[in-house]
Amino acid sequence: MFKFKNVKSFISPVSQINTSAVIIALTISTQSCNKMQISDLSNQTDTSNNGLSTSNDNGNDDGTNTGSNTDPVFTPPEVCNGTSCVLDPLTSKPAVTLILLALGDQANQQLVINGGSSQLIAETVIRYTTPVNNPKILVVQDQNIQGEDPEDTDYLVNVLLKRYNVTYMVEPANGLADSDLAGFDLVWFNNPGHPMSSINTKETFKRFKGGLVLQGDDLSRGTGFSVSDLTRVNYIDNGTSAYCGSTKYTIDNDLYENYQVSMNSQYFPMGTSSDFTFTYGNDIDLTEVLSDSVQILASAKVNKPGCSEERPAIVRYYVE
Repeated sequence: MFKFKNVKSFISPVSQINTSAVIIALTISTQSCNKMQISDLSNQTDTSNNGLSTSNDNGNDDGTNTGSNTDPVFTPPEVCNGTSCVLDPLTSKPAVTLILLALGDQANQQLVINGGSSQLIAETVIRYTTPVNNPKILVVQDQNIQGEDPEDTDYLVNVLLKRYNVTYMVEPANGLADSDLAGFDLVWFNNPGHPMSSINTKETFKRFKGGLVLQGDDLSRGTGFSVSDLTRVNYIDNGTSAYCGSTKYTIDNDLYENYQVSMNSQYFPMGTSSDFTFTYGNDIDLTEVLSDSVQILASAKVNKPGCSEERPAIVRYYVE
């Protein structure tokens, strides 16, 4: 059941999403939902844990341990009628996952990423980030989105995560405190197009014991501070331009060229579906991973023939 953690903080109603555009863009069949009627996962999925631990005792601690990237061996999750067949966890302990994409971004009233891709990405990322069945999820919108792509947060909460228990809040002016995250198994932090605004929030995330998802195409950095101790990637540049060989291409605001984003088949189902290779016309931060413990779940390259220079688009790591 969806609920507000702070009703006064909700600033962007789902009515801002162009419904017809969403329907056109979706490659899967979805049921309509509203903020107060997001269905509970327990009615829609097998609740077995496939032998995985459902405790979240392992956490971020002080953010100094990189842990190990040794996963149990999993078959990539299956897709049934365009969505995940089940939502069982695919990890034995919490992880930190960075998604350098705006999953609900719109251009000309059309979704930039098709809806099938976005929902499968969101569900699969959650399954790889928390070991808890039917996790309690807190979605936090960064206080400083500067009015950019507010539909991204709406779409995330009301469509992409509709099969989960979700609570929504806007980040407080002084940043998140430990008490804001108490009782949640996973926190999904969202800022579609700007860096993380509060260093206090970053420090709180480093102490959080559950799974953490950071989602937005500029979230490999903070506003005046580094987040590499949280993300385990090093920010190089904003990604508004990228090279294919010696040719430089501008990729920004869905006005110029595009990235081609591809999911790693080790973690995402591929089959004959095109949901896990798609074009993306916004900037994607250029980063480099800082440890062998960081797994690259998806990568991006310039969408031109012969281009092979890739950058991370989704990464995660375990902590001990």
